Amino acid sequence: MKVRRTVSAFWALAKPFWTSEERFKALGLLALVLSAGFLQTYMFVLGNRWNAEFYDAVQKMDVSRVIQQLLVWSAICGGMVVFETYENYFWQTLELHWRTWMNSKALEAWLAAASGKSP
Repeated sequence: MKVRRTVSAFWALAKPFWTSEERFKALGLLALVLSAGFLQTYMFVLGNRWNAEFYDAVQKMDVSRVIQQLLVWSAICGGMVVFETYENYFWQTLELHWRTWMNSKALEAWLAAASGKSP
């Protein structure tokens, strides 16, 4: 039941952000993170398929097909790099929005407590 307690504590911290005025921007960034992750997974699937094609060409000693497959591999690797970069960028942007939001709420509460007003 420790997991349930941890998830409950996390949700108590996260829920105000996901229901705040920032929610649409946050949900958009989360959708972009997930999309980039799915596209990256698709690139890994293409890489696995490429593996069979490349080594079939090597086994058959088909030089032109090996060269063609090396070009395909460079495109797959390029896609992996692009999607990984975007996934990291969108994730870090989402983290920054969340941290900025939490900081502003903590600062508002602290200033309200210092002035004797409720936040």
